[in-house]
Formats: sequence, structure tokens, C-alpha cells
Amino acid sequence: MLKWTPTKTYESLVDVIVARRELEEPAVMIPRISEITRRDIVDAISEEEIVWHGRLGEVEFLSRIFRLGELPSGDSRCETAAGDIALHREHFCDWDDDWVFHDDRLDLMGCNDEHFMRFLCETIHPELRRDVKEAELICETYNRFLKNDGFQLVEKARLSGRPVGAHAVED
Repeated sequence: MLKWTPTKTYESLVDVIVARRELEEPAVMIPRISEITRRDIVDAISEEEIVWHGRLGEVEFLSRIFRLGELPSGDSRCETAAGDIALHREHFCDWDDDWVFHDDRLDLMGCNDEHFMRFLCETIHPELRRDVKEAELICETYNRFLKNDGFQLVEKARLSGRPVGAHAVED
């Protein structure tokens, strides 16, 4: 509780109020893409059997977005997340195909909107998807859910005649 004392100047009181608000308000932006929308997208990827990493290996794909060499391993046999993923997905094949959405190191279900949208854009990138129609169908699937939170994936450029996605916030 703030107490008014005659020795405090107006400026110092404002500083105290601002500092208090900063303590009460989270410094991290709360994602606008809801958990419901994220779960709907993950469910659609699973149900429609979309290979989220396209024609790249999972480590190669995820390295486009995350610094896997700096993330910890959950397996004592590996030093980093990159080794962990390769071991369990390429060698043992003992993780589910949708593991990426539930891995706390990547935090796709709780990360900021920019990071989540970057992941989605990468899944339809021409370097991963040879078939333009396939990429368009995946994009339509994502947009069906994203529109509920005011987002959409749109074409931002072309690479070798194929669309490259970017995200946009609807007004």
C-alpha cells in the first residue's frame, strides 16, 4: 500500500506507481492465440496425418527455429536436445509423432504468438513441401482455426514459383 508523504515529489510517486504496476503485470506478453486454437491445430495435424517437418528430418527442421544445440537433453546419454531428438526419433523411434507439441523445451503450446506462427509457417515452407496444393491445404487447415483468434497465414513472397507463408493479424 502506498502512503502519501509530503517529502515525495510527484515524479517519484509516479515512478513508484509505475514500478508497482510492472510487478503486478506480467512482463511477458500473454499469447493471443488461445490454447484451444493451438490444441485444435495440433489435433488437425494428428488427425490429417500431416508430417509437420515435411521432407526434412526433425532435427534439421527444428534447427531452423530453435537453437537445439543450446537446449538441454532429457536423456543422460545426450548432451543437447538435438542429440536427444535424433536418438529417440531417428534411432529408437520411441516418441510419438506429436511429441514436438508437448516438449517443454520447445513450449509450442505456451510460447508467444510470433514463435508459434513461425513454426506453422515453416511447416508449409516450399523447402519442406514439394506439392503446392498440399501446402495450401495445410495452410487452409491452420487458418480455419487461427481466424477465431484474429490471425491468418498469408503469402508473403514466392520462392521458385511457390508461396512462402507469413502470418498476419486481422484487424
